[in-house]
Amino acid sequence: MTTTSGQLPPNLLDPSEIETYRAYYQLQYQRIAQHESGRLQVSNFVVAASVVALGILALPIGNVRLAAYGVPLSVVAVNSFAIIYATRSRHWVKLHQARAAKVLERLSPSLKELQTQADQAVKRVNSDKSPLRSQLVQAYIHGTLAAMGVLIALQWALG
Repeated sequence: MTTTSGQLPPNLLDPSEIETYRAYYQLQYQRIAQHESGRLQVSNFVVAASVVALGILALPIGNVRLAAYGVPLSVVAVNSFAIIYATRSRHWVKLHQARAAKVLERLSPSLKELQTQADQAVKRVNSDKSPLRSQLVQAYIHGTLAAMGVLIALQWALG
């Protein structure tokens, strides 16, 4: 996005609008942080509750049908919810990132060019393609806990 003279293009913002632009751009990243924080909070709660529930089920107790089937199936349900929540949260994060990028591109081409150059200077992992992105790692954890809930329910049913 450099001009033919090699200089960066001018900003389209009136100097009096710079603070409004900065606040809007900052708001997009605050929203991203809130979504990521919410996703982690839900995930942490579900993991903790699942570990407690699975620990209770691992104890040799009498033949209590509600605990035998209700707890493992609850573990499956809440972990499925956590997977869906994390997936939806990523959608909103990507929306706010795209919105912020468009604002930056439109209102400050020189800053957009600077950001592009910085991104190219640092080797970054494409999180859309990484099998180890945080949302998928959470899904793996929740899927494992849900599978454990199914296995324990089957053990009670068959044993």
